Amino acid sequence: METRLATSEHMHAAHIRQISRRTSLRIEGFDVKQGQTPQNLAIEVIEGITNLNVGVNSNDIDRVHRVGPVKRDENSRKRQTVLVKFCTWKARDMVYKERKKAPFRMYAELTKRRLDILNYARKELADEDTRKFIQFVFVDGNCRLTAKGSDGKFYGFSSKEEFHSVLTYVEMNKDKRLAVRDECV
Repeated sequence: METRLATSEHMHAAHIRQISRRTSLRIEGFDVKQGQTPQNLAIEVIEGITNLNVGVNSNDIDRVHRVGPVKRDENSRKRQTVLVKFCTWKARDMVYKERKKAPFRMYAELTKRRLDILNYARKELADEDTRKFIQFVFVDGNCRLTAKGSDGKFYGFSSKEEFHSVLTYVEMNKDKRLAVRDECV
């Protein structure tokens, strides 16, 4: 009982940490420039976001700063991930929905735990047997981990165990769907 309670408290704390990141996006594609100040970076990022024409401006952005190591891209330009914290989830969501049109890459800001679970699920999809039942996994606009089953339905998961439960559920119900389909023929 005590272990179950501790696990529940841990899951709740992880959920709260993820909620606090809901208004943030990680953006890749801004060069590291010598002598660039945080203000210059903020102006450059805000211009990039404003150019998406989604109705978001500098008043909708709380802060902008670089995170993680500096890396060189295929053209030897120095790049570093930029973390953008929006004032509201609505502003962040409007920008995130336009990520495919942006000249830079955007990602939901996930906790390390949630990112590890997402990467684990994606690694599991490398297995041909898994792909028979789960088509793909992704992070939705609310930072929830989601799997699309071969049945066309979407299933949320928040742990490796839940991912395997989804996989098992879709696998077991696939046999039932086939049986119903055969009865109808």
